[in-house]
Amino acid sequence: MLSIVDIKRELGKNIYIYPLIPSAIKSNSVDLHASRFAWSITKGQLLTHENTITIPPHDTALIYTQEAIYVSNRIGGTYQSKVRLVSNGLGHISGSLDAQYIGLSIVAVHNISNEPKELSVGSEFVTVTFDYLRSNDYADTVSHNNPPGHTSLITGFEGVRDYWKWEEENSWCRTKKDLFIKMTESEEYKECKRQFKKEQIRFNRKIWKKRSVKYLSLIAAWVALNYLLSLLAYSVDLGSLSQWSAAAIENLSIPLLLSVIIPNIILDFKEP
Repeated sequence: MLSIVDIKRELGKNIYIYPLIPSAIKSNSVDLHASRFAWSITKGQLLTHENTITIPPHDTALIYTQEAIYVSNRIGGTYQSKVRLVSNGLGHISGSLDAQYIGLSIVAVHNISNEPKELSVGSEFVTVTFDYLRSNDYADTVSHNNPPGHTSLITGFEGVRDYWKWEEENSWCRTKKDLFIKMTESEEYKECKRQFKKEQIRFNRKIWKKRSVKYLSLIAAWVALNYLLSLLAYSVDLGSLSQWSAAAIENLSIPLLLSVIIPNIILDFKEP
């Protein structure tokens, strides 16, 4: 699963999101926001009125996210519920984000209560987590046949032509190149990358400070051990023990230090 560090690093590389809201990027997920395009699956009616989505009791709403997402063949993901909504009587959200998917996300939100439930257009209503695939999906060969935004799910619904017209006018929500340009030209993306660079500088300083303390501690322990062996070898005569101590200093001291330091360096540089 990708952390906030991984997500910010992959933006513009293996993950595109637009509109991008930096504050929506959490420790290991990204919150997505409800658009005005929302329908009842039982009646096919639009559920949005004056920037409020009203879901009837025991009905399911199909709601498009404001954000379009692209992920490369290296990344997949899952959609998860927001605790605040589930605790308010809206059913659990779950779904998958396939590798190489591009488009808006259409999310089914179930009202399991006996009264209407409201969502504000633009409010956070679902969160997506990302995962690196153990083996990359076949490049440029999408392993699913879903069109961007799953438009087949809303065919015949009230006002669907307005959505199709909006989608036609905003090619970034279904075209990889246009989504990349739209995201990278936004001030939010530029600010996110600037902030990420600052975060990495602070993070790296802390890492190197921690590593420096570790290496200095190892060297100090090595110096102390050599001092103890020197006392046994040259300051007192303890027979075979003094001879062994002298041999250890002459033959094993440097190899011992290297055998401890080198594995630690290798492990440190393998850390992400």
